[in-house]
Amino acid sequence: MVIKSKKYLALGALIIASIVSCQKDPILEEIKDGNVVVTPKSKAFVTGISVSSHPEFDPSGNLWDVIDSSTLDTLGRPDIFFNITEPSNLAPVFWSQNSHFLNCGTNDTVSYLLPEPFSVLPFGSTIAVNLYDYELPDSTFMETFDFFVGTYSDPANPYPSALIQTKNGYTVAVGIRWED
Repeated sequence: MVIKSKKYLALGALIIASIVSCQKDPILEEIKDGNVVVTPKSKAFVTGISVSSHPEFDPSGNLWDVIDSSTLDTLGRPDIFFNITEPSNLAPVFWSQNSHFLNCGTNDTVSYLLPEPFSVLPFGSTIAVNLYDYELPDSTFMETFDFFVGTYSDPANPYPSALIQTKNGYTVAVGIRWED
């Protein structure tokens, strides 16, 4: 799915809003002597993943896909999909998207709501969100984003509803649902 028209751009914005607002960030209320009380959380779930930008070319300077009119891939754009692993070289895949988005432009919004939220275990650990360009027989790795999923040091928002990273021309967000 690639968002090209205003109608689909609005749909993409709605999907991103769904990912990053699956739960509202906590509203902290001041109590006695200026102290703020936040109910500690002990569980976290990834609810969605979104890519809002990626480089036009692979690290070699080539288009992501070989232009092939027989497969209707005439633009050389990547066919993006995600998976979640631990941030290590030989980590097992804990979750993988069951489809991919065709011919994604550099500023197209690619959003995927997980059918079942992915439980981050143990709480307070780091997950790796990996992006790939789908190809047969093997896919091309694009980039990895390591997200710490636990209590954040920001006293105003220790449990944000979305975690966002930008690096190497990519912008990736993960939606998080927190539970006590």
